Amino acid sequence: MDGNRRYAKDNSISIAAGYLAGAKALMKIVDTCFDCGVNVVSLYAFSLENFNRPKEQVDVLMKLLEGSLGEMGENDPLVKKHNLRIRVLGRLELLEDHVLRAISKTMNATENNRGKIVNICVAYTGTDEIASAIRETVAGSGFPSKITSKSLTENMFMGFPPLDLLIRCGDELA
Repeated sequence: MDGNRRYAKDNSISIAAGYLAGAKALMKIVDTCFDCGVNVVSLYAFSLENFNRPKEQVDVLMKLLEGSLGEMGENDPLVKKHNLRIRVLGRLELLEDHVLRAISKTMNATENNRGKIVNICVAYTGTDEIASAIRETVAGSGFPSKITSKSLTENMFMGFPPLDLLIRCGDELA
């Protein structure tokens, strides 16, 4: 979900309006992905590094996340259309209680759905997920020699299936 602040600046709208426009566009993209046969879509919604932004920006993002998740319950048209299960992954213990309540409500409302899956990565980075999986795997086996690709995969936040395509929307090259 990169580029929302640039979009806001380029279109002379508030940062909050830029994020809201990005979220609405994203839902159309997710729907199209599912219509084209994609079964699992994973979204980077909020990086661990985003906590280093000014508090006002973090608050706007958290409010948008809370509101978006609050609307994505069992009555959401996208959830109904695709029998959608929503999973929120990452270092959720870093989030405020009001955001956690919205996450729990949405995940609980969709946990028994067996259609398509949306993974929303919050307070997340790929390297943090790898480090966490290594810690969990070592803690579970006790021996570094017992670490395998399978045991690491079992301890990853996503858990399943392997990633087929990653789209990073933003104008910065990594």
